[in-house]
Amino acid sequence: MTNRTEAQTLGIDAISSKQGVADSIDPTFDAAARKSILDRQAMSDEVVSKADLLDIFNTHCQIGNTSKVDGAITISITGTGTDDLYPPDNPQPTSGGDYEGYVKITGLSLISEKGGLSVASSEVTVGIAGDYYTSHAYLDASSAVNTNNIGFTIAVERSGNLIFQQRAIGSRGFNGDNRTNISGGGFLPNLLVGDKISVWVASSATTTVTIHDANLGINLRAPSSLVT
Repeated sequence: MTNRTEAQTLGIDAISSKQGVADSIDPTFDAAARKSILDRQAMSDEVVSKADLLDIFNTHCQIGNTSKVDGAITISITGTGTDDLYPPDNPQPTSGGDYEGYVKITGLSLISEKGGLSVASSEVTVGIAGDYYTSHAYLDASSAVNTNNIGFTIAVERSGNLIFQQRAIGSRGFNGDNRTNISGGGFLPNLLVGDKISVWVASSATTTVTIHDANLGINLRAPSSLVT
């Protein structure tokens, strides 16, 4: 007997078996139930497997841009005309959708990858199903427009559709040519094997947004086997 549920079930069976038995509780049930409770050993449903722990500790990656090495990324953006920068409604097709002015950032590079996450073509591909989180997410950006609001969000591509996080991470740049840091983070729950994560940016004004340094870190919080 290796799990607590089984031990409890047998304990109940042991007690139930006493009914109608002249002598006492059935000795087979009694011995099994007592051993399971008294040996104080962890049971299989009370511990995390070594494989799951290794996945949690070793599944992480970083994608971004290092201007010192790669130069800046420039993106021409048609402004939304508002400061809200609400992300698109879900779901959206991977091309030709109504992206509410958001543009996918291309040109991001691999910074680090390990375990069940891989980086290619400015996207992070999930190799282990489960709940994830962003340990950090920031853009160091500028534009040629004063008092312009710039924001970014994260999208997950799955089965030909894009699912956008519904909270934009934004910042108003009062002096357009000055670099403005925009940072945030959050959870990415219920990701599936094959999902692709990308970063999208929007601007209130029509302009060219320059991304100097950027970094998105993604970590496995719990594989699907541990998600309740």
